[in-house]
Amino acid sequence: MRATGLILLALLLANPALAQPAARLAAAFGGVTLLAPAEGRFAPAASGSALVPGSTLRTGAGARAVLVLGGALLALEEESEVAILPPDGPPGGPPLALARGTMAALLRGAGPLAAATPRGIAEFDGPGRFLLEAGDAGQPTRLVVVAGKARLATEAGTLPLEPGQAGFVPPQGLARMAPAEGVPALLAWVAGETPRQATAPPQTAIPLPAPAPVPPPAPPTVVVIEETVPYSYAYPVLGGWAGRPVRPHLPPVPPARPAPPPAHPSQGPHFPPALMTVLPSRGGGGGITGR
Repeated sequence: MRATGLILLALLLANPALAQPAARLAAAFGGVTLLAPAEGRFAPAASGSALVPGSTLRTGAGARAVLVLGGALLALEEESEVAILPPDGPPGGPPLALARGTMAALLRGAGPLAAATPRGIAEFDGPGRFLLEAGDAGQPTRLVVVAGKARLATEAGTLPLEPGQAGFVPPQGLARMAPAEGVPALLAWVAGETPRQATAPPQTAIPLPAPAPVPPPAPPTVVVIEETVPYSYAYPVLGGWAGRPVRPHLPPVPPARPAPPPAHPSQGPHFPPALMTVLPSRGGGGGITGR
């Protein structure tokens, strides 16, 4: 290890461009350690530390770290390890490698970015929000696209991904695609949608807002319609019963006429019509008298 450090130091002195910082540790939460090219062991890393090509950053249990690489903001979950690759690799090669753990990438106006994993290379096309899991012997390599476009390049081919999709590369077999499930917690955390804290919360998706309560249905309106149904009544007749229909709607009964006022005494006696008789008079005329 000591010899390796001396060789890297000699390379840096021979080529000053390699010593230029490629990334910067913007924030460290919990146990974050850094292996510099000139050092032979990991040492605690502080916020603001520069990561030159050949550096390796690790996060311990319950720790998180935030890196700034060009125009990209990268967040490392606990138990993760990322290395800044030297620029003397293959042309167009990735500038960093996620050896283990989980990394969230938030690209705001930045150009394309790529990260190597044990089973392929994740390529982020321009602005977007992505989550990359390195995988291990029992877990697949996974690339989740929340916004933007990305590709997962493997030895068997390249898998393009759109927003809302996730690509998987299992330990045995070909890459496949599946729907992404919500926004990963690490990505929401680095985007400022959840508070940043020293102890990393469980890696779960942000719960969606509860739907608005549905008001209870209005009670049914009961309309009562009264209707007169024609009917008939029966009366006995010789040899059986006979029915007589009755009309359901009879005309209204007219009001009774008021009784005539009593006769005034000056008008003479008043006789009912039934008691009035016309009698012949002696003079040949007729007369009315009471019976």
